[in-house]
Amino acid sequence: MLRARLQVGTIIIAFMCLAFAADYVWQQPLIVAGISGLVGALGAYELCAMARRAGREPFRGLAVGGTVACIAAACIPEDGSFGWRCGDVLAVLLVVLVAAALLRQRLRGTLRGALVNAGITVFVVLYVGLLLSFVMRIRLLSNGGLAGVALVVFAPKLGDVGAYAFGNLVGGWKLAPMISPNKTVSGSMGGLIVSVVVGVAVCLISGLFAFWPALGVSAMIGILGQLGDLSESVIKRDLEAKDSSSSLPGFGGVLDILDSLLFVAPALYVVLRLSGA
Repeated sequence: MLRARLQVGTIIIAFMCLAFAADYVWQQPLIVAGISGLVGALGAYELCAMARRAGREPFRGLAVGGTVACIAAACIPEDGSFGWRCGDVLAVLLVVLVAAALLRQRLRGTLRGALVNAGITVFVVLYVGLLLSFVMRIRLLSNGGLAGVALVVFAPKLGDVGAYAFGNLVGGWKLAPMISPNKTVSGSMGGLIVSVVVGVAVCLISGLFAFWPALGVSAMIGILGQLGDLSESVIKRDLEAKDSSSSLPGFGGVLDILDSLLFVAPALYVVLRLSGA
């Protein structure tokens, strides 16, 4: 398991470094949009698949399409030069999504389960698509850019690695045994330390924040990253699934990789907007 985790982790890190290098060289934000759209679609599909294995019946096509649409909407500039703003498109999208999810049940020949199935479908789009779309919105901020995306990706994910390492080495009290039996308090503290160190390093190297603001922002990222991880664990426990899928040996699925980013991206976007105001 550890060997598979290291191999897959190395491939993921190498891929992300190549993507960041390509964006840096060509200054092309659509690279981030494309990767976000791809992993978002896979994550939404995995969540729908977990729900179906647990006996629920969300509408996978609407969930995946709505997720990709949220991320595409985030590519719209905030200055109004496109005519519509991102928030305008998202408002229309959510209205269409809710109506389509409720009406889609009719094609199954029964209205029984319409509320549950539509609710799960909309939740998938909000949880994966809307939250992940803030990665692209950070990329387009003048005071965010590629450095902001690097902070969203590397600080919480390397914090996950730190939590895994500290937890296995130190052990001790369980953090939340009902939600995630393998997580420990020592792992949580170790992961937070790694997130802070990585976050401060990214901020200082890129010039995103000075030291003291970087320290506070990195601590926030470390805490929210772990909260995102625990939140996905709640979903998996409800759906009686260990991992979102088996597509990434040692990690689980794409959603298991994304979980710690989903709460971090919107929070950092707000911080960057306020600090640039």
